[in-house]
Amino acid sequence: MRPSVLPFLLPLYLLPGSSGAQLNINLGDRSIKVNSGSTLECSGSVIISNAASRIWLNGLLRMNNPSTAAFNVTSGGIVNEYTGTGSGVVWNMNQAATYSIPFVNGSAQAIPLVITPTSAFAGTRDVSTATYASASNNTPAPFLVGNTQINGSEGSALMADRFWSLSSSQLMDATVVFNHGTSEDAAAGTTAMQARQWFLGTWNNLAANQIQTGQRQVTGTVSFAATNRHWVLAQEPGVLIAPRVFLDGPYVSGTGMMGDGLRANNLIPLAEPYTALGVPMSSYAWPPIQASVLTITGGNAIVDWVLVDLHSSVDATQRVMTKAALLQRDGDVVELDGISALRIPAPAGTYYVAIRHRNHFGCMSAAPVALSGAVTNLDLTQPGTATYGVNARKSNNGVMTLWSGNVLRDTMLKYTGSNNDRDPILSAIGGSVPTNVITGYALTDVNMDGSTKYTGSANDRDPILSNIGGSVPTNTLTEQLP
Repeated sequence: MRPSVLPFLLPLYLLPGSSGAQLNINLGDRSIKVNSGSTLECSGSVIISNAASRIWLNGLLRMNNPSTAAFNVTSGGIVNEYTGTGSGVVWNMNQAATYSIPFVNGSAQAIPLVITPTSAFAGTRDVSTATYASASNNTPAPFLVGNTQINGSEGSALMADRFWSLSSSQLMDATVVFNHGTSEDAAAGTTAMQARQWFLGTWNNLAANQIQTGQRQVTGTVSFAATNRHWVLAQEPGVLIAPRVFLDGPYVSGTGMMGDGLRANNLIPLAEPYTALGVPMSSYAWPPIQASVLTITGGNAIVDWVLVDLHSSVDATQRVMTKAALLQRDGDVVELDGISALRIPAPAGTYYVAIRHRNHFGCMSAAPVALSGAVTNLDLTQPGTATYGVNARKSNNGVMTLWSGNVLRDTMLKYTGSNNDRDPILSAIGGSVPTNVITGYALTDVNMDGSTKYTGSANDRDPILSNIGGSVPTNTLTEQLP
């Protein structure tokens, strides 16, 4: 009688001393475990296409194949959660191309580490990478890492619960994309994340060219050395503020809220629009929002993007930080998740706070505001909140709104004469047929209903005339920002 066959395939365990196997690895529906002290060496490819398949990596997986296709992974991946030394993936990355290491965490969430060397190398350039999840208090810390503090304070609330270790047998620069899983979020959230490297006794930020590209992903340029360098993703220490402001263009006094016509017509861009308009920003590249943020309805529905500026309390003309944010119908200015209080990566202190919009005049607090890690409210919709300058806001049935109609994005609202804000509206609809209407996300859409109109009901020309006084078309209005 033939022996029975097990109804499942057992994992393949490689014991110490199992190094040197030159092969292609096709896991199929199997898993492999590389024990501590072992090395699995592959000169071909690793193929993983089953969600249940894993390479459980407590030892080393050495990829001698320099092809970026050496990992062919459609599902499953590499679990590398060993907290000791001598674990990880060593890959010969001698091409100026993109290498993606298909790490997954213990919850099977994909957390790939993507490395793109800036130049090719003639010969072998072994890049060693390892990662493991930490507890919420950032323990255990990597070998030789002395603390998990950010700017002298315990960083556990700001750090994602995951460490990385990177090194290279040859000095090189590369673009690296770090990812962490949803179960590994920092307690403070996922905004304003930076990759930080342990170096000379402290966690240092990536260089200024770092880019936060997503809620759980940070990309930046990394210099590889022959010694291990440890990395973590952490929020920039920042201040929390909950501003409130109304834009006059979409404001409806009958509801006490703004209209969300841009959102309802799917016109709000996922990426902040101000960089494309040439507006000076801070050294940060604020990430795009998730499409789901724009599905929120009611009072928390998103009206548009705004900018929140912090100005020096000593010199109000000096802007020290600009943060892209979202504006809800009820006036709340919130984080890029569409809900949370706004975190601005700046040290605790006192700042003048200004809010700007792409076709409305901005306004600023009359005095510096004390900001810290606790949420500070600033309600610019209330007449009792003093603002910088004179006549910085419009009174609308007892509620203060920002002046609309700044189509040319300068500091003066004009209806006639050179560089007026009315003519661009006529030009946008064609210039010769004033009854034409165009739709889209445009500076000329003063009332922000999703269309640009020159005549007729709800047109975008009349608010400009109204805001300069209504009866003397040569009047002007000046923005009140330093």
